[in-house]
Amino acid sequence: QWMGHAVYGMVCALVIGIFAWIAEPSFSLESKSPRAEDSSYNLLVQGFRAGQLNMKIEVPPGLAQLADPYDPAVNAAYIAQVNDMSYYKGKIYSYFGVTPALVLFWPYVTLTGYYLPDKDAVVIFFALGFLVAAGLLHAVWRRYFPAASIWAATAGMLTLGLAIGTQKVLMLWCNVYEVAMVCGFAFTMLSLAAIGRALHES
Repeated sequence: QWMGHAVYGMVCALVIGIFAWIAEPSFSLESKSPRAEDSSYNLLVQGFRAGQLNMKIEVPPGLAQLADPYDPAVNAAYIAQVNDMSYYKGKIYSYFGVTPALVLFWPYVTLTGYYLPDKDAVVIFFALGFLVAAGLLHAVWRRYFPAASIWAATAGMLTLGLAIGTQKVLMLWCNVYEVAMVCGFAFTMLSLAAIGRALHES
């Protein structure tokens, strides 16, 4: 039994290692900067730490002076500078969910004094979600398919791990989009684990 658990654990470590290896950092589309502190979620964290809900980023000069800053006929020169962000009353907001900022980016900078790169956030959220998924698969195997061999369970885990995140398609460039998606995956797996415990434990 201990050998089965060891093999299962090694497969989990292998899958996480593969994703950590293929994940590629991407600079912020908004700032054109490779610095972690200029990524969308870190700009949001900087805003939160300053006591505001908007991102800590300067509004492009001239955008606020437009008669209608939302008119695509006149705001084209500024769109690239505020890509995938919202402009409202002279401030820039993120319309992606704040969960990654609250549960990972903000605690990280508070504890370490450094800003977390998007690539590392993607790997962390993926590892969390995958490990929970691995635990769920293990529970299903032991509860419903105890006669199945460890090799069948391991093959299932390897297939699941390599399918999640669609390999390099999702992990090729780790930016705000991938952070949001993989965070959603992690919390979906945590929710399923909570439902599983509620169904099978008193």
